[in-house]
Amino acid sequence: MFFNNRWNVLIVDDEPDVLSLSRLMMRSFSVYGVPLDIYAAQSMDEALHVLEKQMLTVAGWSSLAAAFIDVVMETDTAGLDLCHHIRDVMQNNITQLFIRTGQPGMAPEREVIDRYDITGYLTKIEATEEKLYALTKTCIRQYRWVATERWTLNAIGAIVAGRGSRERIMKNTLRHFRETLLPLAGGANEYQNIQAALLVDGEPLLSLDLSEDDLASLPCNLEEQTAVPLSEDGDYFAVNVARELMIRIPGRKNNADLLFIGKGANDAPGFVFRSVHAWLRALAVLWDQAS
Repeated sequence: MFFNNRWNVLIVDDEPDVLSLSRLMMRSFSVYGVPLDIYAAQSMDEALHVLEKQMLTVAGWSSLAAAFIDVVMETDTAGLDLCHHIRDVMQNNITQLFIRTGQPGMAPEREVIDRYDITGYLTKIEATEEKLYALTKTCIRQYRWVATERWTLNAIGAIVAGRGSRERIMKNTLRHFRETLLPLAGGANEYQNIQAALLVDGEPLLSLDLSEDDLASLPCNLEEQTAVPLSEDGDYFAVNVARELMIRIPGRKNNADLLFIGKGANDAPGFVFRSVHAWLRALAVLWDQAS
């Protein structure tokens, strides 16, 4: 959502020069203010090793944002076999897959896109720095949209499963954070130091590495920012240059007062705030109804 400190990208190609050039071109890319972590593999087996050892996959989630995959490597269909493995064996339909090939006739574009659920297709001749940047940003935007929407739907489902009991709602919310948001923000080998808190009627429901001073000062700091409306009822979000953020749902007759704050946020697009707002609004309503 807000706290990714990098975007994991995998390049798979059996030509060392192609890998080196691609990494050279992509090393300066930044999407939503976040740099890329670029992984490279020269075969399907190497790519699977990277996926198993470096990337985290949890219940269909993956910390790999995008993969650029050559078709012809150790076999004529190794790249397509890798796509099949990611989609059908690993059950990963979040990672955005882009086919790159030097032999277009080996993998007709329309057939590949339809059969392997890939994001796109390009020949190696087309892979200029500008083209790679455009495709990388497109892939990460789509990855973020899919991941955010899925996370939000699951978060709402966790709240609904606990409806009627504030204790169950709190337990389900904490479990959802622990099992998805925390590991995916940091990847398999490094947990991102997420600094965030969720306060309901002024009491912390969830607090991740924020001090009492932060809980008191962040809302005051962000109140000075220009609020961006999220609803006609007065819900809004605010972000400042220090990458501190706040989503606020004021208490009303049928919902609890709810405040989500955080530090170290990246440049999230508007759809992320709108999606997360749907989860928070559901939480505010069901919390008010629960005992």
